[in-house]
Amino acid sequence: MAYCPLRPYMKCPLHMMNNINREETFDKEDRDNEEERQAGFSFVRFLHASPNAPALDIYIDNMKAVSNLTYASIAGYAALPATIHDIAVYPLGQTDTPLTQFTINPSRDSYRTIVIAGLSPNIQSRIYVDSGELIPGNESRIRFVHMSPRAPALDVVDETGRALFSGVTFGRVAEYISVEPNIYTLRVLIAGTPNVVLGLPQLTFRGGRAYTIYAIGLLGASPPLTAVVLADGRR
Repeated sequence: MAYCPLRPYMKCPLHMMNNINREETFDKEDRDNEEERQAGFSFVRFLHASPNAPALDIYIDNMKAVSNLTYASIAGYAALPATIHDIAVYPLGQTDTPLTQFTINPSRDSYRTIVIAGLSPNIQSRIYVDSGELIPGNESRIRFVHMSPRAPALDVVDETGRALFSGVTFGRVAEYISVEPNIYTLRVLIAGTPNVVLGLPQLTFRGGRAYTIYAIGLLGASPPLTAVVLADGRR
């Protein structure tokens, strides 16, 4: 996947979040220099969550920003000037008719995940504001987004059966909650029932970080219901 061809207009990502267990290290001087270079910018990333859509090319202000974004893939944070931008999403290699197009106007030093969602031909975009806060090292924050077309409302519970998120419908986000940093096994259920539709074992939530669990795919069909777990915002 090619990414960040727009330099210096679009800076390259501070961090790629494809793998929540991936560690990247920066010394203080490197981090200070990077933050100085990114001053006045917002940060956006893209998630392909449309189960029957092809690989995507994404254009920002008529310039290709993301190439060959496949289903269930994430294009990590990249910096954009904090102003209005036009976004157009096309099937890979095409520029005739966009699958969807929209504008964004992100605020300075904010983080956003733009999800390409729904079922073709009714592709849509959903934009979620990610946590940009500094989180204490003894705390993790998690939230849940329902991105499975045609699936009913969903609940999320932990290994003890404690409800973490309840009655989340398609396109909706259950806001961040605080949990202790640890390894968790979660289950996704049809809302208000004991019917488990997805198991999420061995999720590692580290201290000082925020995470979003995106439920994507199709319930009872192909591609099946699954989850993409992303670390959000600054690290």
